[in-house]
Amino acid sequence: MLSRSDKIPFKVISVDHIGLAPHDAKALARLLTIGLGLESHGSEVVAAQNTRTDFFSPELTTTRLELLQPEPADAGPIAKYLSNKRSGIHHLALRVDDIDTAVEWLRAKGFEFASGAPTEGAHNSRVIFLHPRSTGGILIELVAKA
Repeated sequence: MLSRSDKIPFKVISVDHIGLAPHDAKALARLLTIGLGLESHGSEVVAAQNTRTDFFSPELTTTRLELLQPEPADAGPIAKYLSNKRSGIHHLALRVDDIDTAVEWLRAKGFEFASGAPTEGAHNSRVIFLHPRSTGGILIELVAKA
């Protein structure tokens, strides 16, 4: 078991974003922009994840909300999530300073990942997801800016 005395060889810098997977993406985007005044950072397709992402953030914070849609509409992890659940919080993303070291460390500590190695993420980042079996049922994404 990990104890606080263990020297962790990487740093969690911040909560990077919270991924939201709604059945009605337009309605949520409207709430975030028109209703709450969040800034939209544009839409991007992440082919490696079969996902369209749209990021929104308040003016004075580094934490963003990520609106997730399957791309194409019937493929990938977001389509599967939506077919099994109602709209909801899909994952919590933590920004780390060194994703390769983080993966190596966490694997050595017995944590499982949904894939073998980090892949391309939105906004020129590298990402990897911890498998919910290892996290008490919560999907955690590690993010490192390229």
